[in-house]
Amino acid sequence: PYGPDYLVGIDITKRKIISEITDSNLPAYLCYDNKMNAFYGMEIFQNERGCRLVRLNPYNGTMDILSKDLKDYEPSAGTCHEGYYFT
Repeated sequence: PYGPDYLVGIDITKRKIISEITDSNLPAYLCYDNKMNAFYGMEIFQNERGCRLVRLNPYNGTMDILSKDLKDYEPSAGTCHEGYYFT
């Protein structure tokens, strides 16, 4: 029942949904880091070519911008390692 711009957080051990985030600006690729309990990803600009690194709080849907704007770049899939996001 969820579309592509919907993020659902699920507590596997308790088998319940902990958050439902609808945001058309969700990052193209998300990487969960259990050390920081947050998602990291590259947010695509809406009106021009470019992206930036963001941290997404899975509980309330807020995003913190972690990098400067990377103009003329398209995001690629990334990986998390000990609290850092690599792309």
